[in-house]
Amino acid sequence: MDIAQLKMIEDRISELNGKFSQILLFLSFAIVGLATLKTIQGLQPGEIGIYNATLNWWKAALIPTLTGVAPVKELFPDHLIRIRTSKIVLLWLAIFVIGGGVLEFLLHIHFIMVLGILVLLVVPLIWRAFLVYKRDPSKWW
Repeated sequence: MDIAQLKMIEDRISELNGKFSQILLFLSFAIVGLATLKTIQGLQPGEIGIYNATLNWWKAALIPTLTGVAPVKELFPDHLIRIRTSKIVLLWLAIFVIGGGVLEFLLHIHFIMVLGILVLLVVPLIWRAFLVYKRDPSKWW
């Protein structure tokens, strides 16, 4: 393997480490936010069960995320291709487990909450598209 390929693999491993850090940051805020939701007075037992199920999914996502963040490139410098492949597999595993937690949460919360979440996600995208169109109509779609 030549030096250019090794450099490319090392750069990709660094990118994957950055993505793992972003996932870890998301998980930390999501778990703290969900734990805060669980402290609301007057929650029904079913709602607490939903929060617990989602929390379990996200706690399970910590395992591949923390494993992916581990500095294995320094421990095994001769196995860069295996390290890259294992980080890709761990990243996708973490994404699927996080997605399972999100689906668990979204499928069991009230319709009004889902509508509010969709509005919070969609309105900024529409507003940004409007601003781009207003600035330069030729960039529309």
